Amino acid sequence: MRKQLAMRGSMVAATALIVWAGSARAQPPEAMTYAAISTPIIACDTHDQVAEIVQAIKDGNLKEKLTELAAIRDDKGEPACIYSPLATVVFGDSEHVGRIEDHDRGIDAWICRVGNSNREFYLLWGEEVEETPA
Repeated sequence: MRKQLAMRGSMVAATALIVWAGSARAQPPEAMTYAAISTPIIACDTHDQVAEIVQAIKDGNLKEKLTELAAIRDDKGEPACIYSPLATVVFGDSEHVGRIEDHDRGIDAWICRVGNSNREFYLLWGEEVEETPA
């Protein structure tokens, strides 16, 4: 990932978790849609790394997983995963991974393939879901 998008600390990410999409847009943007993401979001070099983040949320060890993945460097010396706002990216396909539980809230999550003029990478997109009374 780009150096200017350095991880802002796994403690912040673990506390804030992920800044999820606004309620007006539960699903990620459609493929070939350009968007800037002004709030911090988790982005990683590979789909598998984001899948590891999803599993870490389920297992309750997000802080440890983010620390581990932030320590992995690519061939440019940049971290494999970041927690940061993103400049304009174009969305590709998105994989719905379903509902995950985080700190007593339900999150409907997707792994999205995105890219910019420098590279292709993946991000975790989600929307907090309201419980409906039975």
